Amino acid sequence: MFSLLSCFKQLDKPMKKILLLTSLVCAISFFSCSKDKNSEDYFTGMVTVTQKGTLQSLLQKYSLMDASKLTIVGTLGESDFQTFKELIWLDSLDLSGVKISVLPAYAFYGCHLKSIILPENLEEIGLAALESNPITIITIPPSVRTIGERAFAHCKDLKTVYLSPNSQLKTIMGNQTSSENTGGAFMNCKALTSINIPASVETIGFWAFDFCSALHTITFQPNSKLKIMDGAFWSCTSLTSIEIPSSIENLDATFVNCTSLKTVRFQTDSQLKTIKASTFHNCPLETFDATNCLHLTSISMISCTVNLFKLGTKTPPYCDFSVVDNATLQVPQGSVNAYKNADGWKNFTYIYSL
Repeated sequence: MFSLLSCFKQLDKPMKKILLLTSLVCAISFFSCSKDKNSEDYFTGMVTVTQKGTLQSLLQKYSLMDASKLTIVGTLGESDFQTFKELIWLDSLDLSGVKISVLPAYAFYGCHLKSIILPENLEEIGLAALESNPITIITIPPSVRTIGERAFAHCKDLKTVYLSPNSQLKTIMGNQTSSENTGGAFMNCKALTSINIPASVETIGFWAFDFCSALHTITFQPNSKLKIMDGAFWSCTSLTSIEIPSSIENLDATFVNCTSLKTVRFQTDSQLKTIKASTFHNCPLETFDATNCLHLTSISMISCTVNLFKLGTKTPPYCDFSVVDNATLQVPQGSVNAYKNADGWKNFTYIYSL
């Protein structure tokens, strides 16, 4: 039996070239593809896009239209994002090396991504950019300033959102259509259990976290700049307690139908002035600790169930809510008599000094 080497030596030069080229192609194919745990082929290489609008031709050139995993570097244009919608097998995408500042509206709407790494220098995530994708974890780059309306709406498998302490994020957009609830940035993310809001955030829009039914922990980083969160957390039915940032001056419809919310507190040096009637609508509040609120002028509540109400405001603010039987009110020293004679507040069964 001849050895492989002896066989190779007997070949003429043209055949040797063919064999060498074939071997080289096989080597390249092996480098570009691998096997997953189910022994299925997937692409493990990188696609470099140097000109906008050329992604599809590159994927077709390298037979990658049915790839399940892709890494893209370079630049992308509008038509390139349309190409992603044609990749029906794609479930993992790395865009960390892509140089774009805005992820366009509807960029991956209708796709089936389970994992995505966003561009490192991204500044804005557009309208419905990843809506309804089955992603489970998302890391928002520190450079992002705006998370758009419905950006992650209906991502029902999304459990974790990582927001850097050094984040430059300013706006988590809510519903922008006044006539109907089309959804905010994280609306209906039913698996999301916690969210850590960076200090840089100034606005959380209406219905931004609407129907996040598993959301039980909302944390605001120290020195928060948050000014607006009206209507932000409707129907977060697992939320049991909340500490509201000191930077908030007004609250309106923020926690409607948070049917497990029992404890509300405010951070030190709270600037809160008004609480409007629907802020805690249908919340079974038991303890409302506004000891740190020294500037309150008006409090209205619908169906108030508070058993223990603490206030740091010396002068009784306007009060518009019914008080339950045997409820306790605690107020600053020297203010007890003022509250005992003030409309609304005098209906508390017990009024003591803090």
